[in-house]
Parts: sequence; structure tokens; C-alpha cells
Amino acid sequence: MTASSRASSGLVYAWLVVALLMIAYTLSFLDRQILALLVTDIQADLGISDTKIGLLQGLAFTIFYTTLGIPIARIADYRNRRNLIALGVMLWSLMTVLCGFARNFLHLFAARMGVGVGEAALSPAAYSIITDYFPRKHLSKALSTYAMGVYIGGGIAFTVGGLLIVRLAELDLGNLPVVGGLASWQLAFICAGLPGILVAAAVYFLVREPERRVYAHAAGNDDRHLTFRDAVAYLAQNRRAYLPIYLGFSLHAIIVAAALAWLPTQLIREFGFSVREAGNLMGFALLLPGCAGVLFGGFVCDRWLRSGRFDAPLTIGLISTIGATLPFILLNLVDVTPGARTVLVGTSFFFLALVAGPAPAAIQLVAPQRLRAQLSAVFLFSINFIGMTLGPLLPALLSDRYFEGAGAIGDAMTWVMLVAAIAAATVFVTMRRDYRSLGRASRERA
Repeated sequence: MTASSRASSGLVYAWLVVALLMIAYTLSFLDRQILALLVTDIQADLGISDTKIGLLQGLAFTIFYTTLGIPIARIADYRNRRNLIALGVMLWSLMTVLCGFARNFLHLFAARMGVGVGEAALSPAAYSIITDYFPRKHLSKALSTYAMGVYIGGGIAFTVGGLLIVRLAELDLGNLPVVGGLASWQLAFICAGLPGILVAAAVYFLVREPERRVYAHAAGNDDRHLTFRDAVAYLAQNRRAYLPIYLGFSLHAIIVAAALAWLPTQLIREFGFSVREAGNLMGFALLLPGCAGVLFGGFVCDRWLRSGRFDAPLTIGLISTIGATLPFILLNLVDVTPGARTVLVGTSFFFLALVAGPAPAAIQLVAPQRLRAQLSAVFLFSINFIGMTLGPLLPALLSDRYFEGAGAIGDAMTWVMLVAAIAAATVFVTMRRDYRSLGRASRERA
């Protein structure tokens, strides 16, 4: 076999690995996001407020997802990443199944924390393993393909989840062992968690651990046993270059998380949608405009990087922030037709999705080899601690305390998104010069 044919077959296998990891990411987001469609049923059974639902969607998941992400990434920088991913998929799938047996708020909160523990193992290791399979010129596209799992998983959670919830409510399972007597929302959690067990086995048996690629500039690209203290020292030295990545995309994540957590509830409460109708609209927005945005953002970012625009990921972040927030504001401030409502939601998710590949690529393109997973974990810590915690929680707090009526959650979302968008845009515009310099140095030394 010639060198070119070996390279071609290797690239084909690399894309197969990306596809499998994307499926794992899809299931992670399905398990994470299906709760958003179950709000009404859970509140009816457990008698909990919007604020507690916000805690279940945000804090319960992010407590361990964020705090364990960095030590798990430390393992990923030196140990077998394939095994780590397989173990994580198995754990979060089992914990999602346990959500289906929750009898009160505390039970559900604890199970959601377990989901976060398992999912903490996926993305830092996946980012690192994908980076080692692909040359620089394909990296943003590969990471964007992996990141489509967010939008495919969310789309399945809403579209299939909405249909599943309706069908499960019609079933009479009272005489069956184990699941007999469970509510439809509990059965939905069980159905969402079971496929992950098969995917965990597929990752373990089909993915090969690749050799680690020297990819960024020379600092830290050696075989020394670099500690998290080294990562902190490196970040401190380059803080002005990394701050727009961590802070800007974290503020952007508030907008994403608020939309995913509360837009389905707003559609049901304010616009009179059924659960299935809300699921269909959200599923459409994630699966079509969302996935298109993921691919388009990765394509544009790669093209701009090749042309020497070293701050391309941050420019994509700025465009995404502005383009996504304006349609959401119009949706909540202007009385529009159902067709226009669909267009606005779809447009917002297209722009939200632009950063799915460029955001993690922003770190992979400049981070030292032996710190990539740890710096990725810091990135995930920041976007989840700030975005995935505050995004679901802040609209709920504002809705419970300051707004009234069917439109309360929509008004609360509008204010949260507007403030987060202004802050994120300011960060991207004012702090990208140092990142551009670090990106240029990385390209010259790679």
C-alpha cells in the first residue's frame, strides 16, 4: 500500500471515529435535554417551581460536570482516552435511566448530578483524540462534525421525545415488573438512557487510541509530565489571549442554555403549543438550521484560518451572538404569525450553532500538546459553570420573582439573552488582538 493510500484510509477511519463520537455526543445531549420537554409533567407530579426546574436543568448537571471535567481531562492528557470515553458513556446512560425512578426533587437532582459525572469524561477526551486524528486543515470541520451531536441530540430529544411522551402516556404498563406504575416522564428518561449502553461498547471495541500529535507552538510540546499547575501557569502567562475564549463563549452559552431550557415551555405556556408541537418546532430548529449552522461555521472558520485570519473563531463567535439574539428578541417583543415564529426560531438556532466547531478549535489550535485536554476542560468548566448553570436558572428566577402571567418566562428570557449578548459581543470585539497574535505564533512554529 502506498503512502498516499495509507493516508487516505487513515483519514476515512478518522472520520468514522468522529461519527461514532458524534453519536455518543448526540446521546449525551439527548439525555441532558429531554428534561426540557418534561417540565409540565414533572411539575404536576412533583409539585416543584420554575426555579427548581432551572436547578435541575442547570446546577444539578453542572456541579460535577464542571468540577470533575478538569481532573478527568488531566487523565485524558496521559492515559487511554478511548477507555475514558467508553466508561463515561456507560455511566451517564445508567444515571439517565435512574432519573426515571426518581420519586421527588432530591432523587431527580442526585440522578442528574450522576449524568453530569459521566458526561464530564466525553468532550475533553474527544477533542484531544480528534485533534490527533486530523491535520490542521481539517480540524475545524472535524470538530464541527462532532459538535453536531449537540444539535442532533437536541433535535431528537425534542422531536422524537415529544412523540415518545405522547405514546408513553397512552400505554398501560401497570402490570409489568419494574416499570409498572411509572409516569410517562419517568419512562421517557429510561428510554433515553438505554441506547448509550450499546454506544459505550461500540466506542470500546471500535476506536483505536491514536498517537499524540505535536500540533501547536513549542511551549509545552514535550514529554514532561505537565501538571494542572503547569496549565494554570501557562494560562496566566497567556491570559489575555485565552480570556476571550473562556469568557466570550461562556456568555454566549448563557443564550444557548436559556433557549434550550425554556423556549419549549414558553411555546406551551404563551403560544398554546402542545408538547408534541413544541417538540416538533424545537426539533426542526436544531436538526435543520442548527446542523446547517454547525457545518457552515466550521467551513467558514477553516477558510478564514487558511487565509491568515487567526482570530477567525472569535469573529465567528461575534457573528453568532448578534445573529442569534436579535430573532429571539423579535419573537418576544413582536406579535408574529406562526410561520414567522418558525423562521425566527430557526434563524436563531442557525446562528447559535455557528460556534460549535470554532469555539473548541480556538483552544486546540494554540494549546500545547500535553495541555490540550486540560485547557479544553477549563473551557468546558467556564461555559458550563457560567452558561449552562446561569442560562436555565436566571430566566426561572426572574420569572418567579419579577414577571407574571403566561408571558413571564418569555420576558425573563429576553432580558437574560440581551444582557448576555451585549457582554459577549463586547468581549469578542475588545479582547481578540492577543488571541490573534498567539494564533499567528502557533502557525509559524507548528
